[in-house]
Amino acid sequence: MKTDHFLFDDEKSFRSVGARKYNQSLHLAKTPAKETPSPVRPFTVGVWAAIGVGFKSDIEFTPKSVNGTTYSQIVAKHLGNERMTSKNENRILLSDNAPWHKSKVAIQALRSAKIDIQYNPPLSPDMNPIENIWAWMSDRIYQGGKQYKTKEELKSQIEHTWNELDQDTINKFCRSFGSRVGELIRKDGQLTKY
Repeated sequence: MKTDHFLFDDEKSFRSVGARKYNQSLHLAKTPAKETPSPVRPFTVGVWAAIGVGFKSDIEFTPKSVNGTTYSQIVAKHLGNERMTSKNENRILLSDNAPWHKSKVAIQALRSAKIDIQYNPPLSPDMNPIENIWAWMSDRIYQGGKQYKTKEELKSQIEHTWNELDQDTINKFCRSFGSRVGELIRKDGQLTKY
């Protein structure tokens, strides 16, 4: 399966006190982050990003709750700008089944950006390569049990970690999509190794 025309997007919440125990099948993360008591009240920072073969969006910090309007604005900003629309011909965005991804306003924003949208089967984060990227980032952000005292400090680390992410790593995971689909079929829809 040729995967170079797929884009993958998702949202992620990073916690000040470390990652929740994440799915070890997303095997980029070597060790789960340790949770130790925090001297400050825990908080989260939400982000959105998109990846593809030869493509890495900027990281976008999201409000606490995302809806169709918020998501469509993010899509327009990162995938619907003039630089992108000329490259979006025949691009397909594979997304999860979050309600805001299926909203009319979001679908319209994607159409305006010349991107078709398809949805992964429900409850199948293993089909989205960006989940591996989130695990990779979590491993680095919370290395050694690191905790964050302020949102600004956590945001700065998220941006730094995103900027460290190289395109070859992204390409490797995006090009694994065909294998992911094959394994999903072989496993009759059950969780895969990805």
